[in-house]
Amino acid sequence: MTKVQRSPMDKTPPHDDAAETAVIGCVLVTPGAVVEVGELYSNDFFSVQCAEAWTAIQSLARDSESIDIVTVGRRLKESGSENKFPGGWGPWAVQISSNVPTVHNVSHYAEIVRDHAILRRLIVLSTETLNRCYSGVKAATVIADVSSSMAELQVRSASRDPVVMADAIPGAIETISKRCDPSNKHVLVRTGFAAFDDHVGGLAPEELIIVGARPGVGKTSWSNAVAQYASQVQGIPVLQFSVEMSQQQQMERFIAMETGLSATSFRSGRLDGRPLTLDHHRQILKAGEKLSQAAMWIDAEAKTLGRILAVSRRWHARHVVAVGMTICLVVVDYLQLVGVEMQDNPIPREQQVAMLSKSFKWLSKELHCPVLVNCQLNRKIEERGGEPVLSDLRESGAIEQDADMVLFLHRSGENSSVNVDVERAWLIAGKNRNGPVGKYALGFHGKSTRFVSGTDDDDGARDAQVSGQHWTDS
Repeated sequence: MTKVQRSPMDKTPPHDDAAETAVIGCVLVTPGAVVEVGELYSNDFFSVQCAEAWTAIQSLARDSESIDIVTVGRRLKESGSENKFPGGWGPWAVQISSNVPTVHNVSHYAEIVRDHAILRRLIVLSTETLNRCYSGVKAATVIADVSSSMAELQVRSASRDPVVMADAIPGAIETISKRCDPSNKHVLVRTGFAAFDDHVGGLAPEELIIVGARPGVGKTSWSNAVAQYASQVQGIPVLQFSVEMSQQQQMERFIAMETGLSATSFRSGRLDGRPLTLDHHRQILKAGEKLSQAAMWIDAEAKTLGRILAVSRRWHARHVVAVGMTICLVVVDYLQLVGVEMQDNPIPREQQVAMLSKSFKWLSKELHCPVLVNCQLNRKIEERGGEPVLSDLRESGAIEQDADMVLFLHRSGENSSVNVDVERAWLIAGKNRNGPVGKYALGFHGKSTRFVSGTDDDDGARDAQVSGQHWTDS
């Protein structure tokens, strides 16, 4: 018997009984058909019987055991679900197996089941949204929650079969040709740090770039420098989410980087114990005029994943697609401060972080742009000393797994022998799916919170220690 779920409009939710029983029947008749079903879950079935049968089938498949009427019946008995089949599991299974139209169409039947499941979830989401709108929740919160849920449904509904090599090669060759064309300036986002850009090429579309460092090392300063270079020099639209700092604090950081003045002087109005001079004010005004020309947008209000996704999509449509740009950059500062909208079922923080990293990876593919996310490292590096490694990524191994590139910032604590105001620093590529890993010399100017390419005594700004090996997931 099929379970009946009524909507507020007293309508039976979308489902297809014939497609659901056809999927189960096909697998019982030809167990190998289970691989053709693809991504299908028990709660995708509207029928209680089909859902229980599919749970048992999946359990057998995971255990690499044979799948047939007998083994599925035994697994149902073990779980106490055999009584959910009118007349018993055996007669029910024999009946649906004998009515299978053709096993060759099992993937099509599964797609019908999956599509109806998505429609039912959309109905539930719409109903929940309606109820929350009447409950007095803030509009921004409702929109953020809906955006997060819609993103997951969108990814699932857009799933496609693998592409044969012959169909994929032409597009790959065209992309390579564009990158090799000197006249094409907007294929990769360059960081402005010469050694890194020369060896790696820059930040590529559809890549998730994680920038890891301990507090105070300079994650924000480095990502600000990348954002400023991309927007000012390359003219690439940049959207920066400042989860940690206010808009005012971020603007002061940018002005300090542009002028070379101490960032703390803007708070006190004094530099080296003396009031800022008229010349200092002229520098600030000049920096403001220059920064005003940058194609950069700052959002210091978005604090949750859903809000960040919603703002990113709207911004991309208005300021990237609408003006004919083919690439942009999204920066999030920083990952561990981003909240995840939860309702009735709280999940551990590690799972939340995993959800964040996966969602930012999806965003990079959806907007076809690099997404640069700052990330805080754990305390092990301070206890161990030395340079950061991948295991220092805080709270979740999923960050390392989802990232296409993991960059670490490391400051040596030693000043340049030429300029005592500049501290030796390194940009370390700890993971790079599509290029070399290695170390790139930087300098850090503490007063203006600004990174520079190399230090004066590093044998040139372009020096780097680069491994010839590429990153692999093995």
